[in-house]
Amino acid sequence: MDIWLKKLLWPGHWIKAARSSAKKNRSRSQADPQLLLYDRILQTDFLHYGYFDDPDIAADEISLADIKKAQRRYAELIIAQMTAPPEPEVLDVGCGMGGLLSMIAKKGYRVTGLTPDRNQIDYIREKYKEIPLIHARFQDISPEEHEDKYGTVIFSESLQYIDLPTAMCYTDKILSERGELIIVDYFRLDEAHEQSGHIWQEFMAETEKRGFVIRYKQDITANIRPTLAFAHHFCTNIGLPLYEFIKLKLDHKHPGKYYFIRELFEKWDKKIDSNIKTIDPEYFCRQKRYYLLKLTREV
Repeated sequence: MDIWLKKLLWPGHWIKAARSSAKKNRSRSQADPQLLLYDRILQTDFLHYGYFDDPDIAADEISLADIKKAQRRYAELIIAQMTAPPEPEVLDVGCGMGGLLSMIAKKGYRVTGLTPDRNQIDYIREKYKEIPLIHARFQDISPEEHEDKYGTVIFSESLQYIDLPTAMCYTDKILSERGELIIVDYFRLDEAHEQSGHIWQEFMAETEKRGFVIRYKQDITANIRPTLAFAHHFCTNIGLPLYEFIKLKLDHKHPGKYYFIRELFEKWDKKIDSNIKTIDPEYFCRQKRYYLLKLTREV
C-alpha cells in the first residue's frame, strides 16, 4: 500500500498529525513565519501600502527597494500631519510590526502601540523594547481608563476592521480636548461590491455625529495604486504559474494523491481567483478611494 495512503488510514498517524499541529501552534507564538518573511525581505517593519511619488510607475519596473521606500513615505505622510504637542501621548491603533511607532518615537513623542496580535506584540517587544504596548482589540479596551489620555490617535489601515460607531465613540472618549485623529485607509464608494472598508458616506455621517471635522483630506488612491499593481503583477506572472505547475506536477507524478486532494485544490482555485481580483488595481480604484485624513473636534 502507498505510504501516503497508510498515513491517511492509520489512526496512529492522525495522532502524530495532531501533535505536529499543536507543536506548530506553539512555535508560531514564538516567531510568526509571515513576520519573519516581511522582516527579512523588506526590513521596514511596515505592513501597510506604500506611497509612490510617481503614481505612473509601471508594475514591472518596481523593485523591493521601491516598495520599502514607498512604505516609509507613507509613514512620513502620517507624521507630517501630527501637529499636536508631544504631551499627551500618541496611540497607534493596529500598530503592526512597529515601524511607524519607531519613527514617531524618534520625533520625540511618547507613543503607545495597540494590536490584538500576540506575534506582533512579541516582535515589537523584542525589537523596540522602550515602546509601551496594549495587547487588545481597540473595541475591547476600556475607554474610561484611557479618557482624554491621547493627543493624537492614529488609524493606519486599521479603521476598516473596527465597527465604525464603536471606533468613533471610543476615539471621542480617549482623545484629549484639542487632540487630533489621523486616519489613512480606503473607503468604499456607494456602488462598491467588494466588502472591505467602510462606506465613505457612513463614515462622514458618523464623524459629524461625534462632532469631528475634517481639517485635512488628501486622496492618495493613485499613489498607493503601484503597490497593488506590483502585487497583482507578481501574483499573475509568478505566483499563479508556479501554483499551476505544482498542481500539474503532482497530477503527473502522483495521480492517486492528486485525486484525493483535487477538491481541495478546486477550493483554493476559487479563493486565489477572488484574492487576485481584490488586488487588481483597476478593480480597486473603481470600487474605493484611499484617503489621508486629519480630524479634530469642531470648535
